[in-house]
Amino acid sequence: MSRSEQDRDDASQSRATSPGAGGAPASAERGMSGKPLVIAVLVLAVVLAVGAVVYYRYVSRQAGEYFGAEDGNLIVKAPKVELLRLGEAGEGSETIALAGRKFAVVQRLDVTKAKGLHNLRQALLTDATFEWPTVVVDAVVWNDALVFRDGEKECVVLFSDDRFLLQSVRRDVLLKVRPMEPPKGSDPELPRPSPFQVFFDEQFESQPAR
Repeated sequence: MSRSEQDRDDASQSRATSPGAGGAPASAERGMSGKPLVIAVLVLAVVLAVGAVVYYRYVSRQAGEYFGAEDGNLIVKAPKVELLRLGEAGEGSETIALAGRKFAVVQRLDVTKAKGLHNLRQALLTDATFEWPTVVVDAVVWNDALVFRDGEKECVVLFSDDRFLLQSVRRDVLLKVRPMEPPKGSDPELPRPSPFQVFFDEQFESQPAR
């Protein structure tokens, strides 16, 4: 190899390993420039996660206190959910004791995969679904029950015949449900159903009693 060729090879190697500005290698400099972006993304993710938790607690504070931590967790995550149509004890072959009373189970539906169940779970734990404070009502006609079950644990919520009153079987007081908001352009004087009415009707209509 000639002297001039050797000089060119040395110069090429020198440029490949030469430091960048400030004496740092060019590859290290590029790596360092990406670190602030990664840190910023991680910080943003943490902020959004904390914000979501704070917001959820804000919109569900009263409902969460009513149902309690264990039942609230079952309402959100229970892997099995059933919808029961109740009747007076003696009307059906299956009976169940709820809130100190005996009921006949006229119909039992598995609604674990039913359309709209996710929204129903959220509605039960959202303060805006209900009128506060809780109420005490005598002689309520309980028509339906939702059962959220995970193994031996279960949360049972009773619903009145018009679905405007509900009660956890662990509580002595009731929650009054707000009616649904009317569709835009509709007559505001028309009766507005309970937000749970549509879900219940769809399930019983799709799986009629035999």
